[in-house]
Amino acid sequence: MRISGKRPTRIGPVAGQYKGKFVAPFTSGGTMKAPLFEQWFKDRLLKALPKGRVIIMDNAAFRKKEVLHKITKEY
Repeated sequence: MRISGKRPTRIGPVAGQYKGKFVAPFTSGGTMKAPLFEQWFKDRLLKALPKGRVIIMDNAAFRKKEVLHKITKEY
């Protein structure tokens, strides 16, 4: 097998899980950035989950908890 030295395009998948099923799946080309994640969180994830649910996330650098907390308060 020959390797060309080119890196494949990075794909950033993100999704929620509710009752054992994936909800609001989304992929982005390239590295996930905070504005893109926040838009997905607001427009896709919150609308896919029933109100009053607890959301648990890891501490990835692009997840700005203060911004996400504000978005959930506005929702």
